[in-house]
Amino acid sequence: MSLFDRPQSSAILETFTAEIERLGGAVKDSIEHEGTLYARSTLERAMDVSPGDRMRAGIAMRATDEDIRVHPYVFRLVCKNGAIYSTAIQTEVISLDDPVTDPIVALREAIHACARAEVCERSI
Repeated sequence: MSLFDRPQSSAILETFTAEIERLGGAVKDSIEHEGTLYARSTLERAMDVSPGDRMRAGIAMRATDEDIRVHPYVFRLVCKNGAIYSTAIQTEVISLDDPVTDPIVALREAIHACARAEVCERSI
């Protein structure tokens, strides 16, 4: 028996949004489809990889009945029409079957782990 109930998607999205905003970022998209919640955010952190070539950091999330996956990623504008290239790295996985881990606390910790500067720098 679990010490913690499985969180509702509304609590997961609320937590994701609050932590991203606490980090100075913004949630850009969220959608729930067939029992899976998807959310995408951007952070203020950006780095120049060459003159005129800037990469930004973001965090994406996918939550199902089994787990929550938090993905740090970097993206870049690759042409004037707004095309974006993104790559997810170092995914944090939170199992909702773990009887001793509070999934909301684990989600907060995963978001902060994915937002560390070294995660963005390593991927670039």
